[in-house]
This record gives sequence, C-alpha cells and structure tokens, in this order.
Amino acid sequence: MRRLIVAALVFVLAIPALAEDIELVTGEVLRGRVVERSSAGVSLDHPILGKLWISAANVAKVDGGPIVSAIDHAVADLTADTATDTDAAPADDVPEAERWKFKIEVGANGKDGNGDTSDLRAAIEAKQEDERKRWKFRAIWNYSDADGDKTKDNVDLSGVRDFLIPGSKWFFYAAGRHEWDSFQDWSRRLTLSAGVGRELIDNDTFKLRGRAGYSAVNETGTDAESWRPEGVIGGEAEWTITENQFIEANTFYFPDFDSRGQYRLTSRVQYKIKLTDFDNIAIAAGFDNEYDTHRKDEFDRNEINYYVALLYEF
Repeated sequence: MRRLIVAALVFVLAIPALAEDIELVTGEVLRGRVVERSSAGVSLDHPILGKLWISAANVAKVDGGPIVSAIDHAVADLTADTATDTDAAPADDVPEAERWKFKIEVGANGKDGNGDTSDLRAAIEAKQEDERKRWKFRAIWNYSDADGDKTKDNVDLSGVRDFLIPGSKWFFYAAGRHEWDSFQDWSRRLTLSAGVGRELIDNDTFKLRGRAGYSAVNETGTDAESWRPEGVIGGEAEWTITENQFIEANTFYFPDFDSRGQYRLTSRVQYKIKLTDFDNIAIAAGFDNEYDTHRKDEFDRNEINYYVALLYEF
C-alpha cells in the first residue's frame, strides 16, 4: 500500500514537470502543457483556463526559447516535402503525350486453284515524343511463296531520333536502317544518315515536316561493298481526316554523290481506319515503294510492297 501511495505521488509531482512556460509579448506568463506549437501559434492546456489557442503574434517565448525550435522547423519542412511528394504524380505516371506508343500489324492472304500462293506481312512500330526528343522504331517482315517456291523474303529494321529544340520549329536528327533481302542484288544493306529538319505545318489535324542531310550506304553481296555517300532530302506527313480515319506518308530522295545521275527514291503511304467497337484495333491499307537506279536489271528497279493488315495499337 505504501508503494502504491509513493508511486501516485511521483506521478502527480511529475505532471507539473511536463508543463512549459508561455511568455506573452505583454510580459505575462502562462504555465501549462503545450499540446501543439507551430509558426502559426501555440495550443496550451492550462490547469485552470483549460485549452487555449495563442497566436504566434502574441507569443514572445516558449520555455525561454523561440516558438518553433530548429528541430521543429526541420520536422515541419520534412513533413511539407513528404506531402508535396505524395501529392505529386508518381514517377511512372508519365503524361499521355510522352508515353511510348506501340503498333502491331499482321496481314495475310492466299490463293488455291491453278496455283497456290500465300503472302504474309508482320510489322511492329514504337514511338515516343517529349519536348526535347522524338523516337520512332519500325520492323517489317514480308514473305511470299507460289507453289511452294519462295518469291519474297525481306526484313526491314529502321529507327530515327529527332533532337528537338524547345520553342523552335527546327530540329536535328540521326537515323539508321538495316535491310535483309533474298531477292536483291545485295543480301544486306545498311544506311546511316544525319541532318536537320523543320516542322512545316503542325496543328491538330495535319503535321508536315521536312528533312535534309547526308547518308552513307553499305551493301553486302554486290561487286563494291564499300560505303557509298548519298544525300537525303524529303519529308513526312500525318493527316487526321476524321476521328477514326488517318493517313501517314513519307518520301525521301537519295542522290548518289559518287555516281552522277544515280539515286534512290523511297515512299510509304498508309491509310488507317479505326473500328468503332474496338478502340485499339484498326484496319490499314498501304504500300512501301523504292525506285533504285543502282539495280542491274532496268525492269527491276522499282519495287512495291502493298498490303492490307489488321492493326493493334497500345
């Protein structure tokens, strides 16, 4: 019993020790338990007056020191930073316009009867853009056979990086293209290019940009497998016809700097219509064309791949 009384007395005597002195600007001192204090003021639990709120403008000192200690300042700053980080968008919550966009194309057709033919086309595209850069990658595979004999087999990998200048219509670019083809004078062709570009038209429904620069080509399987210097000039366009209809096109001219009068001309056009019941699925029709004066057979200088394909975009 004696121990219980001693413990109670210790507890009661300890309560005043937890109290703090609040010195007001008028010189008066209030003593009580500080419930909360901040740069806005002090919340005090007074033994007689009860709970009080004293604004910072009326407080001179708290226990002989400033109303908010250095430690409290640090805690407040940390809390504010944490709140800001919490309210901010997560690091992986990239704005819609800056996210990577992907497109997969699959097309096929065939014929049975007097002759058996089949055609396959598969492609994948990835692109991303923000205020300082624009990426675009594309991979295409075309295959055809007739009566069991292969008549077409080619792979085309390409990529371009645009170095954008914020606030300017001008930009710089670097591009690469690697092709494999079983039915060309060459078996593999690598093209590297770089130059300058400009946004000619850029609005909600139509975009047109031009490019000009220098390129180098290396063809494996030809008599001359050294690098060939070329120029490059051309451009690309994107037209939003309606909410569900789109056209993309590009064309580029590559004059040969080593052989006067020799050149390559490439073009690509694709028309796409989205299926209204499926937001990510569309049907596309188009063609890829190249005219190359370097080909030995004059009648084989123009090559065109046309297609109809099902697209899935995400």
